[in-house]
Amino acid sequence: MTRSVVPGDPSSLSILGADALRAGRRLQADAQALASRRADEAGGVDRTSSHEAGTPRVRKDLDQRTSSLISATLLTAEEMLRIGRLFQERAAELSTAQHTLQGLRDRATAAGLGIDGSHVSLPWGITGSADADVQAKRVADRDHLQADLDRLQSSASTRRRALEREVKSSTAALTRIIEGLS
Repeated sequence: MTRSVVPGDPSSLSILGADALRAGRRLQADAQALASRRADEAGGVDRTSSHEAGTPRVRKDLDQRTSSLISATLLTAEEMLRIGRLFQERAAELSTAQHTLQGLRDRATAAGLGIDGSHVSLPWGITGSADADVQAKRVADRDHLQADLDRLQSSASTRRRALEREVKSSTAALTRIIEGLS
């Protein structure tokens, strides 16, 4: 079996996107809840005992760490939402590209041709015709289908590379956020 010119699983990519979006929304809610509690405490609605609050230096350190945590959580949430939306968009594009590929296969079959990997060709066996016009049409059909297949393959490859770059970029952004907490 040859490799498809449009490899991938749109369903899995869509599920991954949905999971990233869900995680991003949860992180946003958690950061907002923490920020709200912090604001309540700063406004005099202190929910900790004086023993838990510690010395002014400890409170200041805790306040700085809490600010950093809220900021990092919000940045992480934004990145998860961004990459989740991107996965969802790419899943839809991949599904469309695979549908287009199936359409090309159907056109090839109707023209008495086949698609094997990234090549449009005549099927095995005796396929010729004594009619030169029929042969010329088959060659023209093959050339048009090959051009369409080449465009589809190029587009799918470009999108796949762009997604790989975005995932690497997202990984780097999340790494910077984590390193900022250290």
